[in-house]
Amino acid sequence: MKKEIENKILNLIALKIAKEASPQQLEQLEQLLTQYPQFRFLHDEVLKPNDVSVSSDRLRAMQAYSTHYVNKILLGRENATVNKKNNSSKPIYADFKKFTAIAAGIIGVVFIMYFLFMKKSVKPSDNPAFNTLITPKASKTKTTLPDGTSVVLNADSKIIFNNDFSGATREITLSGEAYFDVAHNPQKPFIIHTDKADIRVLGTVFNVKYYAEDGIFETSLIKGKVEVSLNDQSHKKIILRPLQKISLADKEEFINKEEGLTKTKSEDQAGRLMINITDIEVKNKKIPETSWMNDRLVFSNTPLSEIVKELERQYNIKASIENDSVSDYRYTGEYDKLKLQEILQILQLSKSFNYTFQQNKLTIK
Repeated sequence: MKKEIENKILNLIALKIAKEASPQQLEQLEQLLTQYPQFRFLHDEVLKPNDVSVSSDRLRAMQAYSTHYVNKILLGRENATVNKKNNSSKPIYADFKKFTAIAAGIIGVVFIMYFLFMKKSVKPSDNPAFNTLITPKASKTKTTLPDGTSVVLNADSKIIFNNDFSGATREITLSGEAYFDVAHNPQKPFIIHTDKADIRVLGTVFNVKYYAEDGIFETSLIKGKVEVSLNDQSHKKIILRPLQKISLADKEEFINKEEGLTKTKSEDQAGRLMINITDIEVKNKKIPETSWMNDRLVFSNTPLSEIVKELERQYNIKASIENDSVSDYRYTGEYDKLKLQEILQILQLSKSFNYTFQQNKLTIK
């Protein structure tokens, strides 16, 4: 990315913070954030309250750096301000006030960038043996783990893993969704931990999805073999064969989401956890469960409430549904690299609803 584009985005964010951005500048910022989604996370963090405590030494360093940055940005405007004093009847105070507001916005951006850098530098439990990889919304990340395992992280996802996998097992912790192509090593099992269940493999290809806010855990096996064990029932182990998917959910209504499911009820004390094992349906050599890797969204009898959550992740928007009956609308379809507005228009053709989309916020009525 060219440096001038990065500076342009940061300056537009600063103008937005200072409430000095014109409608055209706000629109330009949204276009740039769509084109360069790696800045979306920074934008969102800057515009929400942050509670980060730093030492006085670090705070002084931040202030010094911010002041230097602001001076650099505003230096080119100094002569223009002096000229206005001689050639315009407009009070200089107004320009100074505006520049001060912009400077405050830029300082805010620099502060947040520093905070994010500090937070990314901290390893889990301050243990340098571990790494954390985070993919923000509207983005995907591909990486290779120390053992050669290939991982693709979907939007709004995180993995924590050991730097060298030097122990008897290769273990990672996942939050969100990821596609794994595990390097084969029979002597060192590969284990994925989530809040709902663990997955144990030797070498295989599969997809794991567990967003805590959704409450649904899914593992889709492409090839090889995996063993899934429930966190609250370690004795209960489920073996998947290729092109099978297991889904775990706390909600009774999840069982009825699709027809033709093989259903068994778990033996947890509350009697609420449901286990569904289904065959993966391959259409035109495409696997719906891994379609996200090609920027393709696939829904099968999916309620609008779940679709909205996926749109939030993939397009980095805020969304809400104000009508409960609309929330239960179900849709089936495939959306290949479409813009958000195009997807909404297609959904409307199937079951009509009204919506507004302003300043990155989608409201469905």
